[in-house]
Amino acid sequence: MKHLTLLLLCSILAISSLRAQDRTTQFGKFAFSAGIGTVPTYVAGDAKTHVPALSLRAGVLVSKRFTLSTFLGYTDITSAPREFSDGYSTVVNNKTFMFGLRTEMHREITEKVDFYGGLTFGFANSNRTEKDAATGAPMQRDADGPTPYNPNAPTSTFLYSGYVGTTYYFDNKFGAFAEAGYGISLLTIGVTMKM
Repeated sequence: MKHLTLLLLCSILAISSLRAQDRTTQFGKFAFSAGIGTVPTYVAGDAKTHVPALSLRAGVLVSKRFTLSTFLGYTDITSAPREFSDGYSTVVNNKTFMFGLRTEMHREITEKVDFYGGLTFGFANSNRTEKDAATGAPMQRDADGPTPYNPNAPTSTFLYSGYVGTTYYFDNKFGAFAEAGYGISLLTIGVTMKM
């Protein structure tokens, strides 16, 4: 809870300072984006993706060059089978949900191309389940014994990262974007719309 309070306080201070600096602010204009990850964060080797890394953003223009956005992300991935010294071959299913705030600084390259970058603050919730690779039955691990996966690992963690991206606008309201950074995916492509 203290992370969320700190996050909200920083956001309010950032908005206040930017509004004070830019009297020509277009505060209140909105942008909505939907994306799909092309390089999921958790994929390694022959992992199987059940639900690709999906993301949604809703942002408000605070000044000509600054947007404050909320984001949601979700993915469902199962690792490739892995054999351990205890004789078990297991897979791990990871359903991850992320949400939080993004700060975006914009630089208009041309009338149609916008370059942006910023920081992400939020929470990631991972529901990890280890299963027997042959039967699909959930594995029961001793919480105090040596295990390849920590059965007491926290499911929720504080998320902070950076990203860069670019948007190409087909007209004044609709565009396509590509973004790289740590989040629900390492590389995301999608569409965006201004209101």
